[in-house]
Amino acid sequence: MDFFENIKLEKKINLITENFYKNLDSYPSRNELSNFLIETFNFSNIDDIEKNSLLEVSQIFVDKVVSTKQNIFKNIQSLYFEKDMNIQYLESLIKEDRISSILNINYDNLLYNNERIKKLSPFDKDTFAIGKTKLYKPLGELDSIDTCIITSQDLKKLKVLPFYKNYFNSIRYDLKLRTNIICAFDLRDSDFFEILEFIFGDFPNLLKDIYLVTDEPIINSRVLDFIKKYNIKVLNYDSSKFIKKLYNCFNNIDDSLESEIKEETIENISKDNNVEINLEEENTEIIPEAQSNLFEKTVVEAPTFTEEIKNKLFFEEKKEENIETKIKDNTSEFENNIENTLEFETSDEEVNKEIQFSLFDNISSENPKEEKEKYIPKDIILENNEFSLETGLEKKYSSLSLNKFPIISTNLPENISFDDIGIVGNAEMKIGEFFSNCFIRVLSNKENNISLLEIKSRDFKLRVSIVNDTPETIKVTSDYFYYEISSSTTLGRTIVVLKMLESLFSGIPMEFSFKNLSGKIILNNISEVVKIKTIYSLFTTAKEENLKIQMNKLEDIENIFYLLNLELLLKKESISTWCDYEVDKSYLHSQDKVTFKRLHHLDKKNLIEETIILKSPVSEKDVSEDKIIGKRKVCTIYLKKLRGEI
Repeated sequence: MDFFENIKLEKKINLITENFYKNLDSYPSRNELSNFLIETFNFSNIDDIEKNSLLEVSQIFVDKVVSTKQNIFKNIQSLYFEKDMNIQYLESLIKEDRISSILNINYDNLLYNNERIKKLSPFDKDTFAIGKTKLYKPLGELDSIDTCIITSQDLKKLKVLPFYKNYFNSIRYDLKLRTNIICAFDLRDSDFFEILEFIFGDFPNLLKDIYLVTDEPIINSRVLDFIKKYNIKVLNYDSSKFIKKLYNCFNNIDDSLESEIKEETIENISKDNNVEINLEEENTEIIPEAQSNLFEKTVVEAPTFTEEIKNKLFFEEKKEENIETKIKDNTSEFENNIENTLEFETSDEEVNKEIQFSLFDNISSENPKEEKEKYIPKDIILENNEFSLETGLEKKYSSLSLNKFPIISTNLPENISFDDIGIVGNAEMKIGEFFSNCFIRVLSNKENNISLLEIKSRDFKLRVSIVNDTPETIKVTSDYFYYEISSSTTLGRTIVVLKMLESLFSGIPMEFSFKNLSGKIILNNISEVVKIKTIYSLFTTAKEENLKIQMNKLEDIENIFYLLNLELLLKKESISTWCDYEVDKSYLHSQDKVTFKRLHHLDKKNLIEETIILKSPVSEKDVSEDKIIGKRKVCTIYLKKLRGEI
């Protein structure tokens, strides 16, 4: 039994890919990105670079100060704007719940808008996707440099830090459950196979069957070793054709029969009627010249099928049926003994009608619908209350739950209270180079069996979960945490506290001592590091730009971090980015050009006017039943401050 016969027995499969359809995917492969960076930075020591590793190229550029990681990130990011692609067979397999998970080792955002997809990156807090296809993106996303794996050093952190362990275990669990198909990738991409080797691990017998789809000869020794190590079976197919064949297989469609019937019927039509046929389309329209020639006859010849072929084409499930074609005021029946031709009469009134026929459907002619009045696209300006919108920069903060000040972050259960509070006393705290005096308490909740060590100074409050082994010993765990930066602190002190917290969550020990008791706290939480570094970068830039910020006036302002960033960007003439938006269908039509206007209140007197102009008109695919929904649309932002200073 061959692969496709076996796969019919599977309910779902896993896909592992770099480019979804290697030849169709207009997003760059990782090798193409590598060459792009080399050409962009014109690096002279070209022989020193492993060109087949984008991670290695990026690392060398950073190490040799050819470019910064931020600059590399922006160059790669510039190549990933929204693109329209025809991936109908892949999307159909997802819609029919045939694909359990997709492991994609690249930066493209294909399938992000599919409602059946749950996108998962290493920086997400959970990996649950009940009822949806999991789209694993282990290299992160291009929304933020802090959540994107660009250099080989980034990948090393991904492999060794405990925070990511659950994420990769979730991928491995999926690979153990179902057949895995590797397709649409570049054989030369060493990053691809390095990442797969890390995910697959050293126990190939634990994984379910693995198939590798390629129509290229495999001569690379590393790839051959990889195939041998994991007992991978190679399937000789082009990626896009394989996905189509996979779809046909799950739906019991015979590829060869379908192709044979198409070619036979098209040949008959072309031969008899001199009509040009587009082989790529199932529904074919007769060109005007051929149409006039056809109507010189009173009979139009069209294809039919023998009952044997027809039964096979419709999955051998339908019984023999009499085919009838109805024409206004004149109906003629198919002749019983004709196998390859079909004749019907037409009236004079029908001569000027547009005739369409399908190679796989019954042939019919109907009265044409009246043409709707053609809509003339407009330039539309929408104000604040007429839409919902989020820019790429705004997404950077909302994805990290950075909406309000004071800064509070926790994973404690909501509305938890502590019925037992023990006072420890004043102590000196040290994190790396930072020293501070603090007050320490132990908080307990007996109902939930949670105990926290609270360390409080004038600028911040930190709580970490602990286990009391003995009265003199406190053991810190990574189960729960809470930290808060006071709104009464200054901008300068906030920056110091943020740097101190970044060190703590990066694994640098916090040491404290009081009386005869001393302790040490070691935490590793990369998602909090990303959040803290984002705020730190914003506040540091604000201080360097001499932006006057009174911290106690930032409380409870929605999207305050985004607004402060807009304040810093006021000097720029424009900002190129992307946005997601949703508008009621009554406001817009397909092909309209759209400008969004928003007013942001910094305080009672000061506002920022944000004008967002979409680069492309509204697309037909964005129009739903009652909404127009745009995802990752390229746009330009213009900013203007109204009244006074913050």
